Amino acid sequence: FFSLLLLVLAVGTRFYQNLPRFSLDDFIMWDFKETLQPKLVALFFFRFLTIVALVLLPFVGVGQLLGVAMKADSPLRAYAVNLLGSLAGILAFVAVSWLRWPPSAWFLLGGAPLLWFFRANRPALGFHLLLLANLVVLSHFPNKLWNWKENRVYWSPYSRIEFTPLYEDSESQRGEKLGYFLGVNKAYYQRILDLTPETVARFPAQLGPSLAYYDLPYRAKPAPGRVLVVGAGTGNDVAAALRNGAKEVDAVEIDPVILDLGRQSHPARPYQDPRVTAY
Repeated sequence: FFSLLLLVLAVGTRFYQNLPRFSLDDFIMWDFKETLQPKLVALFFFRFLTIVALVLLPFVGVGQLLGVAMKADSPLRAYAVNLLGSLAGILAFVAVSWLRWPPSAWFLLGGAPLLWFFRANRPALGFHLLLLANLVVLSHFPNKLWNWKENRVYWSPYSRIEFTPLYEDSESQRGEKLGYFLGVNKAYYQRILDLTPETVARFPAQLGPSLAYYDLPYRAKPAPGRVLVVGAGTGNDVAAALRNGAKEVDAVEIDPVILDLGRQSHPARPYQDPRVTAY
């Protein structure tokens, strides 16, 4: 069971990452330019269902063993122990989410206790230690190691967050740094931009449209007194409210990592402004 499960996770992780880009993520809702080809759709579902089957199969044998063990004991007591194990797993998941640990920690916490079953068999123990180490390493490093110094990945209680510098020439990643690109679960989320008048005057083609976008509400309501931003993200809307004369801004954001990235990295420092209260 343990060998098969680790192999499925190690191979399946890479297998899934190489699926066609259109594969059922929310990116399709915002910017979809490719033509759906039936052949690619069929390939996607074939690969996806193969991974699902491989993940389910190892648990068939474990489920049978669990049934035998529960039948041999007092059913009520065995069921109570089983529920306690489930609750312990949920609490461990909550703790890992709260600590913002990456997948390498998930696999290490989940796989290391299972090594206890191989304590009497040294060759098997060494083999499974090697498999577990391979899985932890594979899940820890990003695919594009060539750019690992600039592309940062964070794990929040909700999402996988990619944080990448945004340069004047976005194609070649050259020129002056204009801000940052933020991706959530491998889909576009937002750009962190310096939309101060001085910077926009220097880069009108790159920043002018974004300035018009964020300032649009204040054409209808100039110099607002109080502003509520729900889904404040990294602070672009908060900065826009301040830029347009808001006296008080309440910024609400569910993801603490995205909020922290805005505090640390937004060029306009909107969350440091005394007029802003973040929730």
